[in-house]
Amino acid sequence: ENARLVEANTHSIDPAAIDHPIFPLLDLVPANKQQILGIDATADSVRLSAIIRARDRHAVQVAGSVISMSGIDFLVLYAPIYDADEKFSGVLEFDYDLKKLLHNVVTTTKADRDFDVYVSGDHAAHALGIALDGSFVNASPLEGTSLVARKTADFGGHRLDVRYVFHRDLQKESWLRGFRFMFGGFLLTACMTSMLAFAASRASNLAQEVDSRRAAEERLKGLIHELNHRVRNIMAVAQSIVRLSFTPGQDLADVKLVCEGRLQALSSAMTLLTDSDWTSVSLRSLTSGAHLPFADRILVEGPDLALKPKAAQTFALLLYELAVNAAKHGALSNVTGQVSLKWALDMSAAEPMFRLSWSEHGGPPVLPPARRGFGELLVRRIAPRDVAGRGRVSYDADGFSYELEAPLHEIVGAEGIPKN
Repeated sequence: ENARLVEANTHSIDPAAIDHPIFPLLDLVPANKQQILGIDATADSVRLSAIIRARDRHAVQVAGSVISMSGIDFLVLYAPIYDADEKFSGVLEFDYDLKKLLHNVVTTTKADRDFDVYVSGDHAAHALGIALDGSFVNASPLEGTSLVARKTADFGGHRLDVRYVFHRDLQKESWLRGFRFMFGGFLLTACMTSMLAFAASRASNLAQEVDSRRAAEERLKGLIHELNHRVRNIMAVAQSIVRLSFTPGQDLADVKLVCEGRLQALSSAMTLLTDSDWTSVSLRSLTSGAHLPFADRILVEGPDLALKPKAAQTFALLLYELAVNAAKHGALSNVTGQVSLKWALDMSAAEPMFRLSWSEHGGPPVLPPARRGFGELLVRRIAPRDVAGRGRVSYDADGFSYELEAPLHEIVGAEGIPKN
């Protein structure tokens, strides 16, 4: 009922007016088109070309381009049909909705992809493009665009090309990516260099610290050795003072006072040396009231000198012994006596010399001691020996006098010799 033939544009065809051979197409689906006896395929050159190829090649053929029907793009295939005598009877048409056919291409691609997909058949110029929004457009890939991938497949007896085409500035992106890698490499190199430099600096600091500690240990060993040497010397001097201070028949209380005075003189010299880190002691400091008894009654004259440690110990004991002897037996034993302490330098000789004199006047007559105790040994032998010099003692009627002469380099160091 109401069966009719129609053109490709669905306009009815009057069979009496047909003046050329036609290929009627009968739609089996959808059902609402089953009342149409057929569509004249000859009105569409694309359909007609595909039908003729299917008839001549005895194989399924695909239309050369996409066919749009009712606003939907279809990929159309034609399968030839022959009777028992191998006479061509017609074709079966298969219409594939491209959006459904290529659904996987759209759904498996990232939504934010920045490339298009093109599918083409035998004629690459006729291509179907899948745009970024998932719609389909008939378009051809631009010449010179970069293909990220290209795949081929057989469909309906023909090859299908699937091309993924970028629409980005790949050259710029490659430069940017290269710059990122380069910057990252520089940053990594800088970090590694900094770490190596830090490690090297730590190793250098550790080596310096080890060297410093070793040097400090060596200095400490030297100081301990020097301290042991000085302590032995001081103990030897102290033992000599105590041993020689004892006189047969002398009261122990007097011996105790004599020993204490002499040891105190030695201790004063040690204090001055400690304050100067055992470098030198001022000769004038030994003649001050803090270290020399009766200093206010002794006339001192001579340039100040920086005595060596050994010479400082010797002069501290020598001056103390001379002052105490003068207080007991000489000029300081009465109120009218006078004592003069002078020293001078003789720079005119081949070897510079130091000369010291102690002179007493106004005291009682003096006589040589009947027994030589510590004081006599000190002024005659111990003091001259310690400074590699010569000592002379005189018991004149006018008073006791003492002279000491020694090479200047035994008394002071090079830095302690006055320039004038």
